[in-house]
Amino acid sequence: MEADTVAHCGPSLRGEFCRTLTVVDFATGWTENASARNNAYRNLSLAEAMIEERLPFAIRSYDNDNGSEYVNAEFIAHLQAIDVEQTRSRPYRKNDQATVESRNNHVVRRHAFYYRYEPPELDLPNELWELGLGAADVFLETERKVSRMFSLGLCPKSCAKAVWPVAGSVSVGCLHGVTESGHVQVAAARPIVGGDVSDPGADEHERAPAVGERADDAGAA
Repeated sequence: MEADTVAHCGPSLRGEFCRTLTVVDFATGWTENASARNNAYRNLSLAEAMIEERLPFAIRSYDNDNGSEYVNAEFIAHLQAIDVEQTRSRPYRKNDQATVESRNNHVVRRHAFYYRYEPPELDLPNELWELGLGAADVFLETERKVSRMFSLGLCPKSCAKAVWPVAGSVSVGCLHGVTESGHVQVAAARPIVGGDVSDPGADEHERAPAVGERADDAGAA
């Protein structure tokens, strides 16, 4: 899973404003959002708990940026307690998390706009995510880059055939499917998420170093 937060500060960074945590599964495109009153772990952990409860499969790995909302003792201990591997992107390299960064635009900003949401309004974006994202994961197609070639300064990319996130989850064994009433059926078999898919592009990028791990050690792994 790739994770990132979006600030709902409007035109000013002054004062306290809500943040939205976005988590996307790279293998299937499944996306979940939840908002918190700020980036403090005690508040962001509530958003993380909502996402973990709504996900139709277990998290196997968690890739985040270098923000203090992720790189802190409490959050690291939480991931270790549920046996989730944590990795992080390189500083100031947003392309390391291109999948979740794209969701910040066409999911969070498209639906919540650039409005300012203050703590008393926290329920508004959370109601929005519950209403809209379930339908998006079932009915909206998404495509994933599987290869990239560099030639004469150009960088064309090749994308896999666009599929619905729910269909991708079924194909890798996470879900059984969707009933006529729209309810997602979770597979009883071992969940396969976080890039654990037999795909030539799954290991295209070098693994980002885990918290406290040197970059050269991560490359050797």
